[in-house]
Amino acid sequence: MLSLFLVTPLKLVLLALVALLGGVIWRYSATAFAGQTDKHRFLLSLLLTLSAVLLVLVSNHLLLFWLAWVAVSLSLGRLILFYPHRPRAQLAAHKKMLLARFSELLLGGAFLLLFFHYQTAQIDQLMFQVSQQPHTLTVSIAAFMLVGVAIIKCAQLPLHGWLIQVVEAPTPVSALLHAGIVNLGGILLMLLAPVLAASPSASFALLVIAGVSTLVAGW
Repeated sequence: MLSLFLVTPLKLVLLALVALLGGVIWRYSATAFAGQTDKHRFLLSLLLTLSAVLLVLVSNHLLLFWLAWVAVSLSLGRLILFYPHRPRAQLAAHKKMLLARFSELLLGGAFLLLFFHYQTAQIDQLMFQVSQQPHTLTVSIAAFMLVGVAIIKCAQLPLHGWLIQVVEAPTPVSALLHAGIVNLGGILLMLLAPVLAASPSASFALLVIAGVSTLVAGW
């Protein structure tokens, strides 16, 4: 049972950051929704989202990691569509839903490739084997799939449209995105760094896309 979870120094730092930002956003949300009938519904969705993010960080099993990843998207979708009567909120939630489902399929596919290739679902053991064994086509394909997941989650060009329209959701949702949600793409690549290191072409593709996104955003 203990093997389902793993806390490393890197994860401790990430957990502290998410907890700190989550606490600030929770306090702000409680104040912003004071006296509103929807306050408890919003706070519950907020708590579910933060809990799912924390579960992603401590997961040491591929299936548990994937389920927590899906839970983050589902609970965030509820927050984006908190005001369901707003057309732009509906559009943002729809775009986010389509991209989230695609990224979840990519992540699940990458995990299945790695599982069947290395015959283990324990992430720490898996990363050790990836770093020790010669790089293969299977690992390279998995690396490209993980890059795709990270690009979608981080809303890199040209998949950034939904992020702009999140302003239709309550203000705390925009802040919540920075409490480990949009950043989950980068966190995913850090936690599974040996897979990315096994494919220079996937790393180069990530560098190009992220670089173009940075330049366009800065311009």
